[in-house]
Amino acid sequence: MICLFQQLKEVKKTKDRIHELRKALKMTQEDFGNKIGVARNTIANYECGRRIPTNAVINSICIIFNVNEEWLKNGFGEMFKEIPEEDETAALLSELLEDNGKTPTYELIKGIIRTYQQLDPKSQNILNGIIEKSFENMKKEEN
Repeated sequence: MICLFQQLKEVKKTKDRIHELRKALKMTQEDFGNKIGVARNTIANYECGRRIPTNAVINSICIIFNVNEEWLKNGFGEMFKEIPEEDETAALLSELLEDNGKTPTYELIKGIIRTYQQLDPKSQNILNGIIEKSFENMKKEEN
């Protein structure tokens, strides 16, 4: 009986953390479910505590959203795992490009990359200089 009570106590905490995570990601239940391969009502059931997510679902959430598994399961540590900047950049680009051309953002990014690749090295250096100067000016404006 104590074991069941402990399990129910953990369900409540896990359900709250799933809800908190989804809200932090600014996702609907449907979007969140689609990303991890489950239906919207399954997410609703997790968040209401009617269902307990399997270890496979928890693992998917952690991998797809870079979530600290210890936080999701037990509430310890930070919500998200720290990742190196280059991995974060790769993840951001991957997310932007994963729609396979279904949005104007995808086409814009692809067009910018193609145009940059077509430039000769001197033109690439000039463009890089313009971008660096723009970032310097934006930093000055922030301060």
